[in-house]
Amino acid sequence: MKDRKLHFFVRGRRSGVLLLFVLGMMAVLSFVLVQIINYAQTQFKSRASDIVVNQLRLDAYNALYAVIAELEEYVEIDKGLYSADQGWGKCFSEGRVELPSGSEVEVKVEDLCGKISLPNIPHEDFKTVFEFLGFTDVDAQTIADCFFDWTDSDDAVRQNGAEKDDYDDYSAKPPNRPLESFSELRQIKDFDSLFFDENGVPNELYETFTRIFTLEQFRETNINSASAEVLEILCEISSYDYDPRTYDIIRGKTVPITDGISWVKNSEELLSRGISFPTKNIGFQTSRLKIEITVKRGLAEYVLTAIYGTPISSSASNAKTSSGGTSKNADTRSGFYILKISERVDSD
Repeated sequence: MKDRKLHFFVRGRRSGVLLLFVLGMMAVLSFVLVQIINYAQTQFKSRASDIVVNQLRLDAYNALYAVIAELEEYVEIDKGLYSADQGWGKCFSEGRVELPSGSEVEVKVEDLCGKISLPNIPHEDFKTVFEFLGFTDVDAQTIADCFFDWTDSDDAVRQNGAEKDDYDDYSAKPPNRPLESFSELRQIKDFDSLFFDENGVPNELYETFTRIFTLEQFRETNINSASAEVLEILCEISSYDYDPRTYDIIRGKTVPITDGISWVKNSEELLSRGISFPTKNIGFQTSRLKIEITVKRGLAEYVLTAIYGTPISSSASNAKTSSGGTSKNADTRSGFYILKISERVDSD
């Protein structure tokens, strides 16, 4: 009887151990299974996200090429890109292009030549701009000298300027190249307090400065796209009396127009409207466009930005060409090219 009790005790103990082992294995397997499922879900999401992003990217480039094709139509029909009023300022607005994938697309085309090219403005003209903005001759000279010491290609100090030895050891030094970002103004000697408040927030002068200038390089401001503010400054630079009617007349708002053409193609057409304008660094067509394509699908968004225009070279400085035409004197300005591209993606 005693041996039987011992036998049952041993059998019960073995069964308990086996049960614990099985439960332990089930716990381990459950943990492993959960990890496998989580890993699979992560990989699936990653691959699904990559598929969506790749499709959005493809859609964005398809839209870009469609916009360029539309711009080419305007060049062929009107012999140039003069004004957004031609229609290219609202590409896709008539639903001419639909993406086969079903993605939503938004297009913005901006004429950067409506501003003054900061990398191309001469020192004296830059000084004149700040005099126009209300600075004294001495202060405007100092601002211009410091700016050009920062951006010119040498280390020679201008009369009121600042080169590397004039900056603190811990501060940035003049890179001797054009500005790459307007935020870089903070690095130029004394410009921090000039363009930003005590918290580093851009002030009113900064906003004015960025309305007037663009960092893109081109030779001529497009009079058809320039704001009234830019037109007045261009007159000031040329020592020309500004006529307040100029902006409205250029846009055909206060004069009779024919065939729906509100823009002007040359100085003769401007004179025929009863007004004249200085010709220094002035053109009637654009040579630099910013094309921004935004493609959306659900929460995913893809933004493609392209700078589209005519390259600048020394051999092309005196060439006179249409936006899509050719020039025997300047092969590099025979047409528009994609000069820069940047991409940004935001997907969940």
